[in-house]
Amino acid sequence: MEAAPLSLRAVVLGALLLCGSACARADKTPPIDREKLKISLQRTGCFGSCPSYLVTIDGHGNVVFQSRHIDNGTSAIDRIADFENGIIFPGRHTDRISAKAVDALVERFRKARFFELKGKYSSPVTDSPTHLVTLDTGNGRKTIVDYVGADVGMPASITALEDAIDEAAGTERWVRGTAALLPWLDQQKFDYRSGLAVAVAIFGARREAEDEMLIGMIERGLPLDKRFLFGKRDAGVIGDELIRQALERGRPNTLDRLARSGWLDRLGADEAGRIFADGAAGCSPALVETAARLKIPLELPGKVERSTDPEIAGEIDEFGPRGRTALAALSDSYACDRNEERRLETARRLLKHGANPNRRDALGETAIFGVENAALLDLLYANSADGRVRNRKGASAVFSSWTDEIVLLHLQHGASPVGRFFDGKSLREQMKERPMPKVSRWLKDHGQWDIALRKDSK
Repeated sequence: MEAAPLSLRAVVLGALLLCGSACARADKTPPIDREKLKISLQRTGCFGSCPSYLVTIDGHGNVVFQSRHIDNGTSAIDRIADFENGIIFPGRHTDRISAKAVDALVERFRKARFFELKGKYSSPVTDSPTHLVTLDTGNGRKTIVDYVGADVGMPASITALEDAIDEAAGTERWVRGTAALLPWLDQQKFDYRSGLAVAVAIFGARREAEDEMLIGMIERGLPLDKRFLFGKRDAGVIGDELIRQALERGRPNTLDRLARSGWLDRLGADEAGRIFADGAAGCSPALVETAARLKIPLELPGKVERSTDPEIAGEIDEFGPRGRTALAALSDSYACDRNEERRLETARRLLKHGANPNRRDALGETAIFGVENAALLDLLYANSADGRVRNRKGASAVFSSWTDEIVLLHLQHGASPVGRFFDGKSLREQMKERPMPKVSRWLKDHGQWDIALRKDSK
């Protein structure tokens, strides 16, 4: 078949291009009435401390944020109840954003084809928060319910919309406690010496408040020498609490600011070192550098917790604090909120400042035990970690993991395959339920397949 004449092909191509714009699916978003426009995001609580709030933005850019408890007339102590629900600065708050920002949000709804999507995406799981996104154009209204919707096919654009609403409204300043809270508080003529200011600082420091927010509150007059009392048992001195939380949660700038005001001297370098250890250096490379500069001991062990169970009273609680160094504490699976990049870089900084990967805790374990990050384990072995070490029960680090790659690394660095896991199984017995093909091959290649059945590690 001959090719169509150039002129005919040009006509066909032009028609296709014209149809590309004119024949595209029509936008089903109802017409926008600026006077009645409302965009809202509601996040509910969960089994835990998920923040529960509703934020609404109208067509003129007026923002209204309200947490579960919205009575601003209650006392600071009464309002602390909402801190436990993930809101650092609870209540009903207002602000305003530009018309341009509102228009940008509306355009995101259009691009997501919001009015063409299902009204509910719900996963068959429990204990998770629900997110409700609503667009009311004044001529049509739609809400999408997101309950772990990403697991059941909800478009990623809906999660992006939720985040965009939060970002436009600035909800994180009230929820988490960011530096952006400060200018807003200044506009409200907030009293930084008040009971509420103390509550915001203390509970923010105990959770996820930004370094710069806490420093800003200090600079604006937060009374560091003042005692706080929340309930009957929660008491202390503000400055002391803030420096402790800075060491535990990785706020190098707050630590530095308080050290310059004498709070580190009051706390004591050794106590600071123990807090630093228990917090796994706050999973903060910058905190490691600041602590080293302030001459806080980086190698001190943290606290040891003993069991209160009558049958084993006085014995070390294997699942609680057991006197690990900051480097060893980084092995905890939940450390660093599972931010593996931060975990690894924090370990690098500790090792750079002389941290010893072979320092034993109260169970006789070192930094290689419990590690589930292969890059971290490689780093420890590259810095002279001893793979042959055994804990007080005689087990090597092989028996602190079920992960094929991790167990293999231990074996390659001299760890014994003889011993038992906490459930009493030998390595080969464990492999029946949790296959480890790489470990299996290594054991056979090195003539230790039968040895791995032995449980007696004496």
